[in-house]
Amino acid sequence: MPTNYVPFTVVANENWQLTINSTKMPGGANGWTDVYIYKGLWDGGANNTCTAGDLYPIINEIQSADFEIKANQPYIETFGGSTQQSYTVFFLVPPGGPATFHVTLKQV
Repeated sequence: MPTNYVPFTVVANENWQLTINSTKMPGGANGWTDVYIYKGLWDGGANNTCTAGDLYPIINEIQSADFEIKANQPYIETFGGSTQQSYTVFFLVPPGGPATFHVTLKQV
């Protein structure tokens, strides 16, 4: 199953808000996908897409964000702190047809 990911770094003493919105989801209003976070910068795929096999080296360090992206429910989280931090956010492409996501990272 394809997995999308968004790697980013937040410099010290800045806050950045990440928003992932699904504009098209298999299953319509009932479709969803889980969100996972890796505390580190990972870019081992191609074009921000990877497979489960690509993630085996870091799989134990990926944690659930306890959130489901739905067609009417975007994932919104603010990242930042007193030191520079890197993150990679993962979300699966749901089975059953194409999905479209819009990703925004802005300073707040």
